[in-house]
This record gives sequence, structure tokens and C-alpha cells, in this order.
Amino acid sequence: MGEAKIWCKQVVGKVEGSWEDLKNSFCLHFFPPNKVIDLRCEVFNFRQRERESLGAAWERFNRLASSGPDLCISEAWLLQHFVRGLTPRADLCLDLASGGSFYHLTPSEGRKILDKILEKASDLGTLEEPPPQKPPKTLETEESCQYNTYLLFSFVAVYLFSIGIYGLITSRNMVRALICLELILNSINLNLVTFSIRLSIRKTLFFVFSL
Repeated sequence: MGEAKIWCKQVVGKVEGSWEDLKNSFCLHFFPPNKVIDLRCEVFNFRQRERESLGAAWERFNRLASSGPDLCISEAWLLQHFVRGLTPRADLCLDLASGGSFYHLTPSEGRKILDKILEKASDLGTLEEPPPQKPPKTLETEESCQYNTYLLFSFVAVYLFSIGIYGLITSRNMVRALICLELILNSINLNLVTFSIRLSIRKTLFFVFSL
């Protein structure tokens, strides 16, 4: 037996059949003033959740506003606080569904539009927006990146080896070229170039320098 039923059995005989006294006693027991104030704050600070559709947000707001006694909030104020807590995207959709600004509608007209949005969302099963799709994976794998990097530096090393044989550059220019290549090598992502590839490239460069 629930707590409310237990309380009712204990109190119903003390109110002498007065429904108003029973209702007031129930509200004071289960919804003391501090709890009512907290509920009003939740309504005033309502915010649409991430990936929550407009219909789902309206349904959750209605459940929240009706989860306790009368909050003494007018219908116009309820709708205003609901719209204020929507995301810009949902706010725009609501204006489009209203044929203009939603704030220009009467409370009954605004509730009718929101109830219709909730009804259509329930029929289509779209109360929750789908999660954002992940970007497609690139075709280039880590192995291909390593292979392309190895080919690039092999080409540069062979080029330096060729011009070193024909004496087209001086030793000082060779040192400058090796320093530049070393800086480029160090700037490459370590995840894309394995240690063995980096070591083989350095050995090739030092071999060219020793000629």
C-alpha cells in the first residue's frame, strides 16, 4: 500500500467528510510550502535538454507543472517560461508552426499548437531526436600514411645523394639541407611515422652527408 493510501486511511476519519479539508491536509502533508516553492522554481527555470525534441520538451514541462498542487501561475506565464527555455532551433520551429511569432498567440491558441506538435511527434515516434551522426572515416589508414611518408623521405634522400655525387652543393649547404630535413622529420606526427622508419631515414641522410 502506498504512502498516500496509508495517510488517507489515517486522516479520512478526522475530517468529518469534508473534501476541502481532506484536500488541504493532503497538500500540506505531501507538498509543504518549501516543496511548492522548489517546484515553482523548476518550472520557471525549465530548459530543453540536449537532443530533446520540441514535443518531448512540452510533454515533460506539462508533467512538471502538474506534478503538485496549483502553483498559482497563469497559463500565459507558463507558456512564456516554456518558450524561454527552448533551444534557438526549437524556438524557430515553434514560430514557423505558429505562422509568425508564438508570443502573438493567445494562451489557448499556443497550447493547441503545442499539443498538436506533441500528438504528431507521438504518432511518428519522434519524441527524441536521433543522436548526431559520426563523420565518415577517411579512406587513408595509418599504414598508408606511414608508407607515403617513407616514400617522401626516400625520394628526398635519393635526391640529396644524387646531387652530392655530382658535387652540385657544398658541404655547408649539405649541412643546411640535413638540418631542414631533420626539422621536417621532427615536426611529423609520431603516430604516423614509426621509430624504425625515422631511424632508417636518419641513417640515409648521414650516409649522404659522409660522401
